[in-house]
Amino acid sequence: PADWQGEPSIWGKVTQDEQIQYTTQALDRTHRELPWLGAMILHHWQPATTDDDPQWGFALIDQQNQPTPLLQAIQSYDMPDLPQNGLFHPRTPTARYSGVWTFSELGADIGWLETTDSQLEFEFEGTDVAMLLREGDYVAFLYPTIDDRQANATPQDSNGNAYVFLRSDSAVDPESPAEEINLIPISRQLSQGKHTLKIVADKGWDQWAIAGFAVSSGNLTQYYDNQIAIGLLALIVSCTVLIMSAIQTPWQDIVPPSTIVFRTLASTSHLIISAITS
Repeated sequence: PADWQGEPSIWGKVTQDEQIQYTTQALDRTHRELPWLGAMILHHWQPATTDDDPQWGFALIDQQNQPTPLLQAIQSYDMPDLPQNGLFHPRTPTARYSGVWTFSELGADIGWLETTDSQLEFEFEGTDVAMLLREGDYVAFLYPTIDDRQANATPQDSNGNAYVFLRSDSAVDPESPAEEINLIPISRQLSQGKHTLKIVADKGWDQWAIAGFAVSSGNLTQYYDNQIAIGLLALIVSCTVLIMSAIQTPWQDIVPPSTIVFRTLASTSHLIISAITS
């Protein structure tokens, strides 16, 4: 707190607004980079310690049993309402299906009525989207669009329509299992924000083709790659400075005295050994 009169904090100090900003930014980053994380622990709910302990700076409930501004900020924090980085089940709430579909633990199965009857929409937030598809020894197509434009990461037919062919490459090899579950890119390098993937299915019933959706905001390792690059650059600079220093060092002034010292030690050792053995 700004009026803190207790022991100095070993963790440093920030303003209340900065604490709220850092915490909500951590939540944002978690949603963006750690979609697999099930829960987070924030230190500390209400420290069981003395009133002058600096741990109270982390408290969500203060010494008067009242919620701190940080807790109020967390309670009003808006969770992402659309899928972001991660892999999502076909029945995720932002996936809407029209026409004939069947669902099971395998995913979503295309209907058996006429072409284009089975369609779906998947809303997400990110720059890249892919589909986890069960390909096999059958002929079927998916026709994807993003925000009513042709997907940019799939082949296109002679009419310029983006498509995904669901026959697996191994279907032509009798020694390989025909069924494969592959992550197929649909669109890349979209603008950061909300998008809608629309799929029109052509055949493919009884194959449970739709196994999931994948969303990404680009290269999530870029931040860490930059840190590694900076570390390597610092190592190269340090080695260069060390080599230059070694080249400029007057070794001729250092080596002879060292040689004399070693010779003196050797002579002393010989005298001691001679005295012991005589």
